[in-house]
Amino acid sequence: MQFIAEAAMLHDIGMIFCNAPDIDCHGTHEYICHGYLGADLLRKEGYPKHALVCERHTGTGISLEMIEKNNLPLPHRDFMPVSDEEQLICFADKFFSKTKLDKEKSIGKILESLSKYGVDTVIRFNNWRKLFLV
Repeated sequence: MQFIAEAAMLHDIGMIFCNAPDIDCHGTHEYICHGYLGADLLRKEGYPKHALVCERHTGTGISLEMIEKNNLPLPHRDFMPVSDEEQLICFADKFFSKTKLDKEKSIGKILESLSKYGVDTVIRFNNWRKLFLV
């Protein structure tokens, strides 16, 4: 349980390297890079499991195919959540926005947003709903 709490607190640490002025982040990288940048930082600090949560929490995960197809500014490898902890934090992260911290997103809004990235993202989220919302 301690790992999940720590990973949940650290999963967005890479935002400090990104240009997202709406949330007072003034780095040089695109927002989509925050996962792997945070993972790099946590690995250097000796937290390899926490690093995996960072790099695998964006969307419902980002596959190598998605990176190549959309020419995303990410290292060419899979960023798909694997462990239960990675999947749980990825799932939970969909319910809140960094700009509207006091408002939980509805399942409908989440599914609408995810559908822009393909049916696989929606399927993955719905599978997590069955797993985590019992």
